[in-house]
Amino acid sequence: SFIKSVTDINPSVSRHACEIIKYIDNPEYIFNRLIQEVQKVLAETEGIKQGRTYTQNKKNFALFWLLEGISGLAGAADDTELLKEILHKTALFHDYTIREKTAKTAGLYNLTEVLKLLENDENIYVRKYLLT
Repeated sequence: SFIKSVTDINPSVSRHACEIIKYIDNPEYIFNRLIQEVQKVLAETEGIKQGRTYTQNKKNFALFWLLEGISGLAGAADDTELLKEILHKTALFHDYTIREKTAKTAGLYNLTEVLKLLENDENIYVRKYLLT
């Protein structure tokens, strides 16, 4: 239920879910489930041309909130190799909101190689996470 609420159609529900999951007794389990959901969404977006289609916007919305949930669980996982792979992909997204959440998440998990991918990004919202 928590994982589904992170990507709810209502952004207020998603925002509150991301706040709540920080206090769950087993954050590593939630982290792993969020990673699985991100992988699923990324697999579904592979055949979609990045742009402003309804389908792509829906997937970006899900990725945005899943990355926000993962960023809220910083320190919950010992193994961040899958996260690093995911962030390498999302750092290349056309949508700046996904790159912004990628930068935020990479910073919180101290994934400097991902941050280096974004160091020349010209978007102000992405750059603010590179300067901290």
